[in-house]
Amino acid sequence: MVLWDTKNFSRADLPGQTPEAKKHQHRSSDKQLQRSRFRCYRNLPAKFKMTPPRYQTLLRDAIPTVQLPDNAGSARIIAGEFDSNLGAARTVTPVILWDVSLRKGAQVKLLIPDGFNSAVFVRTGQVRLGGTHTASERELALLERQGDGVIVEAQVDAELLVLGGQPIDEPVVTYGPFVMNSPEEIRQAMADVRAGKLGKLASLS
Repeated sequence: MVLWDTKNFSRADLPGQTPEAKKHQHRSSDKQLQRSRFRCYRNLPAKFKMTPPRYQTLLRDAIPTVQLPDNAGSARIIAGEFDSNLGAARTVTPVILWDVSLRKGAQVKLLIPDGFNSAVFVRTGQVRLGGTHTASERELALLERQGDGVIVEAQVDAELLVLGGQPIDEPVVTYGPFVMNSPEEIRQAMADVRAGKLGKLASLS
């Protein structure tokens, strides 16, 4: 699992974590910061679930920004590839995460690898997808796996998160913060936490 979270960062800066590094506590009194926060969790294949913790901070200058054709807007490439530009995030399996801004009336085709699980989350504004479906602010549109992307038309100025990844196609069992492949692995993860094998939180006293 990989986590991106904008807590305590500007809108242009992002941290990334692997599963064992994701024990955290989120507190912020900044309403604007809370409004712009978006967490993205990515599962890991079974063989990588016990990968040592890794934390990656992506500062503004490290994230490529691509200007879209016909003055349609721009895209920040956080992960994956967009128009031959590679995102800054290091991922275990192929992932895309793009922060897209579109001007009213703009129409673009977002190229997404065939076979990916993918979705478009509308941060602000309203868009039409594939010429048939409309998605508005705070709505998530799931895309078909087949095909090479989706045509997006901005009905007003819009901000989108386009996210997706290569399917892992393994069993998934969840409990609380744990995402494993079997009930036995969940029980083992809970036992490891109780035994302090995943680290210990500092006392607040």
